[in-house]
Amino acid sequence: NLPGPRMRPHLLTSWINNGRTRQKKRIVVDEKTGPAFLAAWMPWWSHLQESWRVRGEDGEWRRDGYGEEWRKMAVPGQNGMLSVVAVLSWW
Repeated sequence: NLPGPRMRPHLLTSWINNGRTRQKKRIVVDEKTGPAFLAAWMPWWSHLQESWRVRGEDGEWRRDGYGEEWRKMAVPGQNGMLSVVAVLSWW
């Protein structure tokens, strides 16, 4: 599992608890739900980052530092990186 399950966005926790399926209820983050979802998602995403990965003055994640360790993000399985990819597909 990825670290920070208590920090997961509510929609992600709901999707996991409902069997990770699109058939029961399709999750869509749109103009109406987007701001609240982003507010829940960003702290979770930030918590998943390696300690050396920092944001620039503009608030964007810096793109340098490749070659550092990424072990914290190397999480296989259904509650691993699949969760991150699923969330991105809802946007």
